[in-house]
Amino acid sequence: MGTWKIGSLSGARNAVKDARTAFEDLDGIESRIKASGEAAADSALEPDINNALDAAFDNFLRPMSVTMVLAGRHLFDSADSIVNLYDEADMEMGREADAATQAALNAARDDAGDVPDYSAGASTHQGPVVSQAPDPSNAERYTDGGYRW
Repeated sequence: MGTWKIGSLSGARNAVKDARTAFEDLDGIESRIKASGEAAADSALEPDINNALDAAFDNFLRPMSVTMVLAGRHLFDSADSIVNLYDEADMEMGREADAATQAALNAARDDAGDVPDYSAGASTHQGPVVSQAPDPSNAERYTDGGYRW
């Protein structure tokens, strides 16, 4: 799957809004087409021409113009929907990331409050671990003479 990104949500929303506004000029176009056809038919004063123009309007021009306008509106609604879905998904990813961060912080906080159990012989010494055999004659010393802490 490829990646996609909207650089500016407000810019995307405004682009759709501006296109929708420009498209509004087509609202009611079927009435204007009908009026133009009737004017042409009236000037012809011929019933066959009137009938042909009415048939052309009813069977082609009206369905085409109404479908075109409705399809355009649907496209603008879909574009708005896509921008909104992108915005919601982006916010959801942010919330999920915030939730994951919060969970990690909570786990670290909870872990920080845990006091390690004490076991006999435990030491706070963090020096290098020396693996030497204890001195059999003195339990507090290693064979090299160093003390066992």
